[in-house]
Amino acid sequence: DALDGNGTGAPNATAAATDEDDNDPEYVRLTDLALKKVVTTAGPYTYGQLIDFKITVYNQGNVPMDSIAISDYLPVGFGFAAANNAGWTGTNGPGIQTLTYGQAADLLPGDSSMVTLKLTLLQTDGGVNNYTNVAEISYMQDTLGNDTNGAGPNGGLTDVDSPVDTDPANDGGGAPNTA
Repeated sequence: DALDGNGTGAPNATAAATDEDDNDPEYVRLTDLALKKVVTTAGPYTYGQLIDFKITVYNQGNVPMDSIAISDYLPVGFGFAAANNAGWTGTNGPGIQTLTYGQAADLLPGDSSMVTLKLTLLQTDGGVNNYTNVAEISYMQDTLGNDTNGAGPNGGLTDVDSPVDTDPANDGGGAPNTA
């Protein structure tokens, strides 16, 4: 338990003059959250229909999370209604806008958490991009107060394989219509 002892003390002794600590373990913090989004409403679909999206966040790392934000980038082919979406913030009406959901419950390593987003299918004169609805993890904070803004006792959090931000174009994750 001491750093400068001479090492002649008995195991588990606490006398600083004879104790020496030759074992200095280090906890490697691995921050890794993942998000999966799927449509849970069975097709075929009609304009004006409410479509359910299930968004699941997985804690694949070894750091317990305390707070997570999800950003959903609503395209012009969908409409949002707060009355259908408890916990989500956004403007009622058709896209284009960013919706946000804040989760304040702990997400422990190996666990997952699911939230549903209900959107109204709208008719547009555009193509498939008008109906490609993307979501991402835009903020996270661990149980020690470290977050993706650089705050906390360990200097903030960085996900090991994707940026945590509000830029849907910089993630290397899954592409729409792929497994």
